Amino acid sequence: MNIAFRRRPAELAATNGGAVSPLAQIFNDSFFGDVLGGAWTAAPAPMPLDVMENEHAFVVRADLPGFKKEQIALDVEKGVLTVRAEATEEKEDSSERYHRRERRSQSVSRRIALPEGVLESEIAADLNEGVLTITLPKAPQAQPRKISIK
Repeated sequence: MNIAFRRRPAELAATNGGAVSPLAQIFNDSFFGDVLGGAWTAAPAPMPLDVMENEHAFVVRADLPGFKKEQIALDVEKGVLTVRAEATEEKEDSSERYHRRERRSQSVSRRIALPEGVLESEIAADLNEGVLTITLPKAPQAQPRKISIK
């Protein structure tokens, strides 16, 4: 899944000269919110994440509760960071009879377009208590610098 930035009707109106498109008005109607379970306006991401920036790096924090570091894969290709996590339950117990089994396997992924100036060869990741922290260091020329006036 790619990162998608959704806009609320008020934000759309602000960027569209005050007008909300007819299609947006239809899908923002309470009927569709009830039928779709609110999926149109506030769908939770399968892998919630935050993207922050500081002076030296961009930092991505993704929630991956229940995953071990061996079950997570990070790939960078053509300026896109892909985070994938996959877990499968391998143990079968024939003495138990399941009425519903939803926890057998789980797979989530997100794709994040990297900004220019990221040192792809120095990307680092750390998993701590279900939160994956990915540090994307900025190239020296991409970091802000002070310029003296002569």
